[in-house]
This record gives sequence, C-alpha cells and structure tokens, in this order.
Amino acid sequence: MLVRYDGWLSEQRLSVATRRSYRRWVAELLEDLAGGDPQLRVLDGRGVKVGREREAAFRDWRRRLVDRRLAPSTVNLALAAAASLLDALRLPAVNVPRVEPSPAARRALELEQLRAVERASDRRVGA
Repeated sequence: MLVRYDGWLSEQRLSVATRRSYRRWVAELLEDLAGGDPQLRVLDGRGVKVGREREAAFRDWRRRLVDRRLAPSTVNLALAAAASLLDALRLPAVNVPRVEPSPAARRALELEQLRAVERASDRRVGA
C-alpha cells in the first residue's frame, strides 16, 4: 500500500519536504493500523460500516498522536497526510477534527492596561 501511495504522492504538486513528511506520517499510520484493531481492512472498502470503522480508526490515531504530546501543528500535519492517503486510495474523506492550537500569549497590553499605565505616569511629577 505504501508503494502505491508513493507513486501517487510523486505525481502531486508538493514540495520535497511535504512529500517526505506525508510519507513518514502515512507509514506510521499504516503501521498503527496494521498493529491494531481494526486492521488495514478499513482502507479496503467503501461500505457505510467500513466508513464508520475507518473514521473511528483515524480518530483513535489522532488521539494517540495528541496523547504523545505532539504539537498541534504536527498532529494536523499527520492528519493531512492521512487525508492524502485516502485521496490516493480514492476513498471518501473522514471527519476527524484538527487540533486547535492554544492561543498565543499576548505580546501587547490590552487597551485598559495601556490607559492604566498612562494614568499612573500622568500622576507622577515630571511626567
């Protein structure tokens, strides 16, 4: 299956780095699916039952990636690679939510904080 994916991937308009990353994550996904239940059969068929099993398997894989404390961007890259595998196999996409990154720490004062600083400096002699 990985050889088939490599052939499909080489035809895509992606950077070398993206191809390398996608291949790495797809190889890990296939290894994960081969070692767990359900087996790789979730990538074989198109039926509703198989589709639900596929989605459950991908959601489980996502959870394991998050449990490894990988950065949200890394988990999302792995999920994008998994989606590309489904594209390569001409299988329907699965509904697996991306990981939302934590909001970055603020780098500037809020408007109210800025006004408080201005008021404090206005009260000082020689301001």
